[in-house]
Amino acid sequence: MYKACIYCQRKLGDNEAVENFPVGRRIAFDQEKGRLWVVCERCRRWNLSPLDQRWEAIEECERQFYDTTNRFSTDNIGLARLPEGLELVRIGRPQRREFAAWRYGKQFLRRRVRQLVETGVKVAAVGVGAIFGVYIVGVFAAGQDKVIARVRNESGDSLKVTLKDAQKMKLIETAHAEGGWALELKYRERERNWGILGRYGKGKAKITQLDGPTAIRAAGRILPKVNAFGGSNSQVHDAVQMI
Repeated sequence: MYKACIYCQRKLGDNEAVENFPVGRRIAFDQEKGRLWVVCERCRRWNLSPLDQRWEAIEECERQFYDTTNRFSTDNIGLARLPEGLELVRIGRPQRREFAAWRYGKQFLRRRVRQLVETGVKVAAVGVGAIFGVYIVGVFAAGQDKVIARVRNESGDSLKVTLKDAQKMKLIETAHAEGGWALELKYRERERNWGILGRYGKGKAKITQLDGPTAIRAAGRILPKVNAFGGSNSQVHDAVQMI
């Protein structure tokens, strides 16, 4: 086991966190391809470890990486600092919950802030209207009849989905669907209200079942509209853990 950088000859230091590889203050590893490096603190070059010293050390680094809360992951690389001071660089695809938190966490936060602002504006409008004696009807209720998504079925027909119909969407188990699961969805045939003051609405709600890629695309369009307030990173972790 080498102790110095093979490029600049500076000592790589040591650590007490990885029992099977006590060399270096920054270790990079790729569990999928079985590679382990010690990163030189001086020249920043990566020193590939001997093959016979990698496997147990890589498994230990992987375990240490996910045991610490002081870490950050993207779609290809993860960084973690252990309490002992050792820095771990994880190469490769992250675990599913790590990827979900990185991919969707910021989107949910932006959605939550935007929805809170919109709700605040509506509440303020109702309050101002009440002060000046103006009765505002349906400020919130009107949103329930709004078409929030347009999805297509297996035949290519456009289905108009209102907010109140989207909130009744169900995931059902059926032997006739691909994979044994289908999306039960209510939809309307009309895009806008017709008649005086829209009394006839958008037509009577109909029910259809979507499965396979069609259901996945439909859910991807509808669910963000239903869950307008988004969610926190911890909620993303909890949801993926349940799956």
